[in-house]
Amino acid sequence: RPGIFFYFSLDTRTHHLRFFSFFFSFVITMKSTKDATKLVKEAQKLTKRTLFRWTPDFDAAAMMFDEAGLSFRNQKEHAAAYDAYTQAASAWINEESALAAGNSMENAAQCARDGNQGQDCVAAYSSSRLLHDG
Repeated sequence: RPGIFFYFSLDTRTHHLRFFSFFFSFVITMKSTKDATKLVKEAQKLTKRTLFRWTPDFDAAAMMFDEAGLSFRNQKEHAAAYDAYTQAASAWINEESALAAGNSMENAAQCARDGNQGQDCVAAYSSSRLLHDG
């Protein structure tokens, strides 16, 4: 006898899977501003040398800055998201990943656009273009 999962049609299964994947991605990305601020502070610590860490971990720091930028963006904190994404771009540049740095600058430009910061938006888009071109 087939399991209960086979009694659903294909459309119903994909609909449920889409709902659950959307729900869990929504829960994961919805962090508070306080959590995003903690992420930024932790990422800034990773960009500095310490007694036990002789080289900065720019890769992990860049991912944390990007995650903080996404959280700030979801909370409509556009200025903080812009700062987080620009810090992520500089970390990606230190990691020598121009494509990821360009993507972070593009996200920063979108946050500046949403926050009505015209000059920052233009500067971020031009930096993004230069990073994508190589």
